[in-house]
Amino acid sequence: MKKPKLKNLLLAIIGVTALGVVTMEAADMPSRPLPMPRAPVFVPFFTWTGFYVGINAGYGFGDSSWTDTTLGVTTGNFNVDGFMIGGTAGYNLQLGSAVIGVEGDIGWSDVKGSTATNCPLGCETKNTWFGTARGRIGYAFDRFLPYFTAGAAFGDVQAHTLGFSGTTKT
Repeated sequence: MKKPKLKNLLLAIIGVTALGVVTMEAADMPSRPLPMPRAPVFVPFFTWTGFYVGINAGYGFGDSSWTDTTLGVTTGNFNVDGFMIGGTAGYNLQLGSAVIGVEGDIGWSDVKGSTATNCPLGCETKNTWFGTARGRIGYAFDRFLPYFTAGAAFGDVQAHTLGFSGTTKT
């Protein structure tokens, strides 16, 4: 048998080493193809557009006075106060940075007060319900919305004295 030449032996070692390197790289590859990368998710900027509902509650206070126009007598100011609770609903539409909207609310009220000053039978003023309707226009800075609003307020203001009563829708 012939002695292998050094050149052939060196070539065989390089070939076996190269085959091992290729095999090792192939072992790192997945057995099935990788899935396609997902498309980026679009996350919209914050928007004020949409409907909303809410509950409102609070405490109201103020002054009332009665005047007898036939006698020219006034009761003077007396306090009226009480609790209120109701609901609110509205809609905003954002157009670029401008926001326009409408809103309304209605609620039950127990704001009342009475006096006997210049009213010997007792005079009472009370409000049993209230509501508002208004428009809005503003400019949005992401989650900050300064705005102007204008509208109307309605209520059932009642005036009572023993034997007499009147209701004023305001």
